[in-house]
Amino acid sequence: MIEYRIPQTLCEYFNQAGLGMRFVPETWRDDCASLWMTSGGSEKTYVDGSKIVSLPFEVRIRCDGRSVGARMRAMDMYVQIANQLAYRQPDEFGIEVTSPPFKSAIYENGDEEYRGSYVMRYQREKKE
Repeated sequence: MIEYRIPQTLCEYFNQAGLGMRFVPETWRDDCASLWMTSGGSEKTYVDGSKIVSLPFEVRIRCDGRSVGARMRAMDMYVQIANQLAYRQPDEFGIEVTSPPFKSAIYENGDEEYRGSYVMRYQREKKE
């Protein structure tokens, strides 16, 4: 695992899954889901020296809050993500849903922002 590429690696995984929306790391673009790394990561060391790293992240989606269809498409994306994670995990890391999606902001222009929280876990290679 190349650690400085984790946001890009996560976006590549979701983009290759064909969920119907493009994922981009830590930026806002129209009609894209934005993946943001959050604080609170941890590392657990085992007796044999191996380590499991847990890194939390969020998937954020902005949509036109005045459109029921746009809000439903945003929420449906979180269902598709959960389905993808339930049936097909990547080989080199695991992803788990840590909180259901929720509306996190309403903007003056009528846009709404939704967030879902996840954690990525991977094994850090032992240093010899």
